[in-house]
Amino acid sequence: MISFMGLGKTLKERLKKAAFFVSLLEAFKSEFKAPFGVQVNVSCPNTAHPTIDMLKSSLAILEKFQRLSVPIDLKIGVVDAIEVGVEFIKEIEASGLCDCLTCSNTIHWGEMSDQIDWQKLFGSTESPLKHLGGGSLSGKPLKPIVLDWLKNVREKGVSMPIKAGGGILCSRDVREYTDADATALEIGSVAILRPWNVQSIIQTGNTLLRR
Repeated sequence: MISFMGLGKTLKERLKKAAFFVSLLEAFKSEFKAPFGVQVNVSCPNTAHPTIDMLKSSLAILEKFQRLSVPIDLKIGVVDAIEVGVEFIKEIEASGLCDCLTCSNTIHWGEMSDQIDWQKLFGSTESPLKHLGGGSLSGKPLKPIVLDWLKNVREKGVSMPIKAGGGILCSRDVREYTDADATALEIGSVAILRPWNVQSIIQTGNTLLRR
């Protein structure tokens, strides 16, 4: 999967960048040595642009990628996914403009303080990355939040493939995500924090998801 996130202050600017990226892929698609897809990322909070606006305009962005005729994955942040609500997720599903959703990305510093104890995690209420814009959090604290979101959208009838992640550090975490009806898993921080667990996580995921 080739990940793309087009930034711009307006939707018009973001659409222009998406169209340009699509034209590049079209020009070189025939030279690719293996099948590929595109992950349209509207979730990274480490930008100067509100990701919730990008999610709300994601259908227009996804339309630009249709002419590639390759698998399309829309990557959304869990905070934005909660904010837009299940009905918007159903709208994405009904559009047919993407083959799956990925929900796993980081949480901006200070968000969801009712569920994340920032003081306990960092020993301060001020971000150590304040001088860089504040930074954001990934890893274990995201797991219960992503799991709750995933269970909720499944209970409300969303059946499209969903790749989920956040805090997958061992095989037990894999089972929690598959029990919540994740279609696939995305791992990241485990490769830094507990790299010796990566192989068993992949093996467990493959076994459980085949069922």
